[in-house]
This record gives sequence, C-alpha cells and structure tokens, in this order.
Amino acid sequence: NFFLPQEVFRLFRHRNKAKGAERMRGRKRWLLLLFLPLAAGIFLLCRKPEIPGGTEAERRAVLERFGWELQEECRRKDLTIPMKFDIVYENYNRIQRDQDFDLRRYAGKEVQRFQYVVTNYPNYPEGIRANLLVFNGKIIGGDLCSLEFGGFMHGFENLEGENAKK
Repeated sequence: NFFLPQEVFRLFRHRNKAKGAERMRGRKRWLLLLFLPLAAGIFLLCRKPEIPGGTEAERRAVLERFGWELQEECRRKDLTIPMKFDIVYENYNRIQRDQDFDLRRYAGKEVQRFQYVVTNYPNYPEGIRANLLVFNGKIIGGDLCSLEFGGFMHGFENLEGENAKK
C-alpha cells in the first residue's frame, strides 16, 4: 500500500494525540495523588477538635478548666435548635461563634442543655448559671449568664469582673 503524505501526517498526529492524552492523564493522576493528602491534612489541621460532654465528669471538667466552681446540682433540659434563627438566636450564636462553636450546624436537631450553678463569679455570690449544649455526647456550645433582670450572658471565659456589680 502506498501512503499519501496527508495520510502519514494524519497517522502521526493521531499517534501523538494519544500519547499526549496518556501523558496528560498521568499528570492528572500525579496531581491528584499529591493534592488529596494535602487537602486531607489541611482539613484535619483546621478542624476544631470535638469536646466530649457525654458524662457529668466531662461536662464539669470543661467548665472547671475555665476556672468555674460549680454546685453539685445540675439541671438537664431537651431543646430543639430552630431551623431558622430569629434575632435572639442570631445574637446567641454570635456568642457561640466567638468561642469557635456554631449552632447553625445543628439547626433542627434536638440537643440537651445542662445547667450548673456557678459559685465563684467575681462580685456575684449567687444568680450565675453555666449552660452547656450537648449533641451526641459532644459539647456544641454554651454560656455563662446572670439571672438578674437586665443581666448578662457571655462565653465560658472568665471575664475577670467585667460584668461586676458597681
């Protein structure tokens, strides 16, 4: 058989195209093999560690780590995080986000609130509560609050008397 120059060119081009596509697939494979572990590592480093709260001892330990002293009494209440946040939940979630929690992830879910009486809040000998929100044995949020009319609410940090009575 006699090949015309045009047919030879077509065969050559087709063979090079196949090699080029194969090389490209190989490069993509290598890029994917390099990218996946890198992405997984970044995900693991950026992920907030879960805080265990399935037992009474674990919940108390979290609050005690922040320096809070608690009475023995603990009240539990089941709550449902609303699907749509109103202004009250938006403000409460702002407190949660400030301490690296976000209740939006739990919208529509039933959670447990564990409430403790705090006995060592600066300048408040009584009327202070610590609340922990727990979902599937993990602490997902919480606050410290005053029961007084016009009181305060903030995250777990001890504000060293910032809300102290005058």
